[in-house]
Amino acid sequence: MLRYLAGFPSLYYRLRRIHYVFERSNLPRLGRNCIIHPTAMFVGPMDGVELGDNVEIDAYAQIINRTGSRIVIGDDTYVAPFATIKNACKGTVIELGSQCSLQHYSIIYGAGPVRIGNYVRIASHCSFVPVNKKFDDPNVPIARQGGTQFGITLEDDIWVGSGVRVLDNCRIGRGSILAAGAVVNRSFEPYSIVGGIPARLLKKRQTTSLIADENEAGVELARIV
Repeated sequence: MLRYLAGFPSLYYRLRRIHYVFERSNLPRLGRNCIIHPTAMFVGPMDGVELGDNVEIDAYAQIINRTGSRIVIGDDTYVAPFATIKNACKGTVIELGSQCSLQHYSIIYGAGPVRIGNYVRIASHCSFVPVNKKFDDPNVPIARQGGTQFGITLEDDIWVGSGVRVLDNCRIGRGSILAAGAVVNRSFEPYSIVGGIPARLLKKRQTTSLIADENEAGVELARIV
């Protein structure tokens, strides 16, 4: 109904705000101390949307869900103005962990599953698109050749620089850094620093890890290089 009122901007935006407030009031799990800006947009069925404790959804951020799909946002996570989390296909799952941030104009596009761990910092203008088009047959329109939807996984403690593009079938290991502007089209091991178009390994972070085997006495220190 709202689209028929687009010719009356003032009335349109007032009714749209009421509509979004009503939609988010149907969230099945809304954690304690959540902050949701009045202009934040919740679109689609809300029965699959879950917000943890202390989640903040800022101005004009969009949470868009589809029937049979799920969007889960963990505790203490911040979604900045104009950021978008969108399930584009039925049955997909987007999970954004605890202590994360999704900055301005970044988008998580759930054409396939997207799983982002804890303590992940995502800068502005990033995109996560877990779908790839097939184009093997030049005699058939690309739009009719289907594609892949393997999904994207970011493990814990990752820093994603501004303007990064992460494509389908990528898994980024914990502790990694994706340099600004990188186009990531393959997986990388933990503690990798990657950059470029397409992204390549620039170096490995040096870290001292404490490895304890529960079945053996003693502690071993290992250096990842």
